[in-house]
Amino acid sequence: MSGSLLELIEQSEIIQALNMEFAAVRDRGDLQKVLAEKLNGLVDFHSHFIELINPDESSVSMFLDDIPLETDDATYRERLTNKGLMNNETVSKILNAKEPVVEDVTQVLSHDGNTRISHQTSIKRLIWSKLSISDKAIGIWGISQLDNQYATTSHLRLIRQIASMLSIAVNSILANEEINRREEEKSKILSFSNAIASASDKYTLGKIIGQQLDNLFNIHEYCIYIISRDEKWRWAYLFDRDTAIAKYPDFKDLIELPQDNNDELYQVAKNATDVLLLTAEEYYQLPGTAPYREMGDAINFRGWGCHTIRLAQEDVAVLTFNHNDMKPQLGLFKSICSQLAITASNLLSRDELERRENEKTILLSLSTEIASLKSRVDLFKVVNAKIKDIFSVTQFGIVKVDEDGMTHSAFMMDLGLSETDQSDFERLTKLKYSVADYLQFGTQSAFGKFFRKQTGLSPKSYRQKP
Repeated sequence: MSGSLLELIEQSEIIQALNMEFAAVRDRGDLQKVLAEKLNGLVDFHSHFIELINPDESSVSMFLDDIPLETDDATYRERLTNKGLMNNETVSKILNAKEPVVEDVTQVLSHDGNTRISHQTSIKRLIWSKLSISDKAIGIWGISQLDNQYATTSHLRLIRQIASMLSIAVNSILANEEINRREEEKSKILSFSNAIASASDKYTLGKIIGQQLDNLFNIHEYCIYIISRDEKWRWAYLFDRDTAIAKYPDFKDLIELPQDNNDELYQVAKNATDVLLLTAEEYYQLPGTAPYREMGDAINFRGWGCHTIRLAQEDVAVLTFNHNDMKPQLGLFKSICSQLAITASNLLSRDELERRENEKTILLSLSTEIASLKSRVDLFKVVNAKIKDIFSVTQFGIVKVDEDGMTHSAFMMDLGLSETDQSDFERLTKLKYSVADYLQFGTQSAFGKFFRKQTGLSPKSYRQKP
């Protein structure tokens, strides 16, 4: 039996054994272990790494590497851990090749201007293999070799076969990681829901939401603005009142008054198609943000973000937040925002129910008190004790239409005047005013004609009507 045939049989047995090992792989740790234990005896190499094509299909990111600990050069590690663009010559060559690609490392790295790496790591060549599933490229497997290490034709054939099995193993790991990610997200969302459900009031709820956003996404200050039904205004509704920014005077002024949705900052948030994340300097470039620089400097402001919170395809609120390098979990963040939408909607509904119940209680109380009135003095007491407080007014008056139907005069007036103004007060209450003027008719005659047309009677006849 020839040597080449024996070599093929031996490689076939190796592939079968590796195939069983790869089939048992469940995570990156398992894969790293298999490659470390099995690959080193098959191919003479220094280190290896796997880069996967990102969803944008324009860049690759590190999936797994076996860089020796002594290789601590910062530039080398940065090259292997940061995103790399796919539009360079080397990557295009690898993805279009059917066989492993052998490259001199000096030539490869010279494309990026990092030729010094080869001198510091002693790496001389790289062997690249495309990873693919059903003819669709999913990544790249790279093997590095030192000056005294070589890959024969037989080695390259073995590497190509291993790359096929490695593609399946990597794809399986990605599927497992996606399942685990979703389960983890479910767990975090459930934990978030339970946490906010435990809040007994808006103050506590605002604090809990702040703690959760900080733990999950590195968000330090936030504010949820409710959007009015006509979408013309927004007002601060939920925030953590114990954070540094909440105690800053400018922030207090910002949250106490409704904000016009016609401002350019809101339009930026509304028009963003996804979660908007900006650095501090990018934020200060937005229209209308310059006055907040002093406040931002005081709280070590480093980044700003916003996201429109929607419920049933309707914009109900805007979440704005400050962050220090927000953790890249945008899927989870959007799910949390959906929870916040439901929470805000429930709170608003509860507030509306409480408002209506308060109105009923107030009206019932007023009805009882008004029914027992005997004089203007009694009415004056009710006005001062209840009505002025309910409507936050300082002046109050009731006018009555006089018997002639053409004029009206004061029935009761509380102008909040001091005793020194008493003479003016008495003069005002004794004056008679034209009903036509009050209703903004030009003359009494015009008012009379309008009234007759509507009722068939003159104002005086209408008043005398039994």
